Amino acid sequence: SSGINAEYGGDGAQGNEAAAKPIPRGVKGWFQKCLETLRQSIALKFEALFTTLQSGDLETTIGDVNAIVDELTTVLDDVDPCFPEKYDIFRFHVQEYHKRFFGLLMGFANLNASEILPGHILMLVEWVMKDYTLQMGRLGVSNADLQPPLLDAIDPLLGIYKNHVRNLMDEWCSRIIEQDRDSPPELVEGQFATMAPVILFESVNTQVNVAKAKKCDKIIVAVVEEVCESLIGFQNNLNNMLRDQWTDLELEY
Repeated sequence: SSGINAEYGGDGAQGNEAAAKPIPRGVKGWFQKCLETLRQSIALKFEALFTTLQSGDLETTIGDVNAIVDELTTVLDDVDPCFPEKYDIFRFHVQEYHKRFFGLLMGFANLNASEILPGHILMLVEWVMKDYTLQMGRLGVSNADLQPPLLDAIDPLLGIYKNHVRNLMDEWCSRIIEQDRDSPPELVEGQFATMAPVILFESVNTQVNVAKAKKCDKIIVAVVEEVCESLIGFQNNLNNMLRDQWTDLELEY
């Protein structure tokens, strides 16, 4: 007994006192410190994405974003099992990544409008509706867990795209009226007919089909609104042309 006490640094009384001391429970607040470290690490990844996006290289940015989303598979399979279930490390990563994806889109939407191409807006919408949603679904993440919705971040971009559609449609409508004015109409079954309506609605279908291909209700509604306004403008301009220049039109029976 005395030998045992000596080996552990004292007599029996000292040994009993040491045994009575509580066992340390580890660093206080270690889990919150762990989360903060993870949060900072995730933020660093996205800083590089912001730099690439601001340079206008959207294709490279989307490729890098998809690679980051793929990392969530590793988190789910390899990292999450290392923590107690109640910590829900995978959900933490999903929320942090989603929050920064939202910020990334907001950053793009706040660029100078002249720097944003219509094709880039469609590219972002397609990524949100197809790539991101599909990848998250495969990981078992529902849209309800992805708040706020990424589409909310691109609302300012819809305004830019609407202006693009409106300007394009107005230009086409003016050109159609000019061509219609300069080309004599055909007489079909006793009625004058031109190709103007055919060309006009081909233009309408082109814009609507581009929007429908993105499977995004917001952009479809935006395009239809602008197309309708352009059609009203076409009708008004055509009426004005007929009223002011009808005596110059070559209409022979």
